[in-house]
Amino acid sequence: MDIEDLTKSQIILLTLLVSFMTSIATGIVTVSLMQQAPPTVVQSVNRIIRQTVGQVASTTARITQPAASAAATEVKTVIVRDSDTISQAVAIASRSVVRVYAHDAASPRFLGIGIIADSSGLVITDESAIGEYANVDVKRADGSLTRAFVTGRDTAHGVAYLTQATSTTPVVLGEPALFAKTSVKLGDMIVVISGVTVDHIRAGFATTLLSSADTGTVAVVETDIPKSGVLPGTPLIDATGNMIGISTGISRAVSEGSFLPIGMIKIPFQ
Repeated sequence: MDIEDLTKSQIILLTLLVSFMTSIATGIVTVSLMQQAPPTVVQSVNRIIRQTVGQVASTTARITQPAASAAATEVKTVIVRDSDTISQAVAIASRSVVRVYAHDAASPRFLGIGIIADSSGLVITDESAIGEYANVDVKRADGSLTRAFVTGRDTAHGVAYLTQATSTTPVVLGEPALFAKTSVKLGDMIVVISGVTVDHIRAGFATTLLSSADTGTVAVVETDIPKSGVLPGTPLIDATGNMIGISTGISRAVSEGSFLPIGMIKIPFQ
């Protein structure tokens, strides 16, 4: 058959066959020459091969290493535990929590918990806990005790306002609380700060949001916090330490785990 009569496919196959046979022949000749060559020549050839392979491997490693390093720096897993979030929130909020006692030097009686609302030392607490008292004692987070006077009552929401007494001597009236700017959402994680003498905390969730039309009295945030974790005036905080609610007699009338949203409280400075 004349080569000019071959098709393109046949020409390609013929070229591959010739290349394959040439490679085999080259390999056979190379092996034969290496077997007949002096040892010094064989050593030199082997050394050249090893150096060539080493350079190629080194270059490949340098090329792939930056890509691997970039991937390692881009992929970063951060694990945030709920316990860490809660402890940070409590540390922030507890600085603004006070305990209210009946003004009785002989036998001060615990009445409830309060929240420092502003830099003047205004305290908001549960009106039902204050009762008919016109003045009480306020124990702040640092352990200091001061006299406070009942300067206002919001009977519709069950909130009492206490103004801490001052003197000519500079007194730190406490750190004002951080009040949430947004409303509580259903399913939000919440924490309460309770305890008669020291802080006791309980974490839970906002389980129901009820309007005043639903309750017939005031809007409340219902939680899964049990009765044992709620005292008069117990503050409700979010996962960032912002105050979002307070327990009052009005809210507890709906359910023991219900709290008055902080946005419902009429605070003079707002």
